[in-house]
Amino acid sequence: MTDKPDLDELARLQKDCGIPHLPTPLTYDLRRAISGEGPRAYDWQDKPHRLVFDACREIETQAREVDALRSEVARLREALERAAKVADEQTNYTTITPFVHRERVRAAIRNLKENPNG
Repeated sequence: MTDKPDLDELARLQKDCGIPHLPTPLTYDLRRAISGEGPRAYDWQDKPHRLVFDACREIETQAREVDALRSEVARLREALERAAKVADEQTNYTTITPFVHRERVRAAIRNLKENPNG
């Protein structure tokens, strides 16, 4: 793969290609190879399927990372909802101040961190 491409070059490529994010080093190299440039140009001329397989591997890797992040976000949402429910159950809104309520929510979150399964 190419050394880290210049940020201005990546931004230009992003704009020219109409893609929502900056290219990764791999996708940058793959795009250059198709144009006959860069270290992967030979692969495009000799065995283009290698570039396709590399692109597939990149997509699959990023898909796994996105799935892991989605799972973590879902887990954190559930924990926050449990903490809010616990804090709400312990709160008498007629006599409590916002500060005390906030501290109870924080205590419930700490409790969930120490005992995540309930």
